[in-house]
Amino acid sequence: MKKEFKTSTDLFEHYGSVIIPMCKGTSIEDTPWECVKCGVHIIDSHPSFVNKIEEYKFALTVLEDTPVFVGDMVYSKRDGTRFIVALNSGFNWRMITLTQPKSKRTFMLNGIKLPCPTKEPGVRLDFLGIDYEFESIDDRNDVAAAIKNMLDNAREL
Repeated sequence: MKKEFKTSTDLFEHYGSVIIPMCKGTSIEDTPWECVKCGVHIIDSHPSFVNKIEEYKFALTVLEDTPVFVGDMVYSKRDGTRFIVALNSGFNWRMITLTQPKSKRTFMLNGIKLPCPTKEPGVRLDFLGIDYEFESIDDRNDVAAAIKNMLDNAREL
């Protein structure tokens, strides 16, 4: 729900009770004003809130030591889905990143695009005594199902 700011006192209260605590433990702990925007004005110290109230915008969170504002681009850590931050996005911020995930390598098998195994430990697929690691159980299952389907279709009936 959007917080309505009607007076400069409302802005000061939000800054002191939400913004400053939100910055604690981050690299911007000593510069919480980085979480405040005011139109085209540069804020380089604690804001005085002397401009029009509607000009002020506050960050919704600090993610990876960076303030996140409405309109910023973020990504799901789970599947890399890109989102534009809205006021009431309802994100679980622990599952969001500012860093665009690198795209997964894939290969084609019978016209199906499948994820490549990784060199890093992950979810194991044992194929003829050789272990292949995948980033997720879904990736592993997609490859296993494609191989199974290919063999099932090739089997003599």
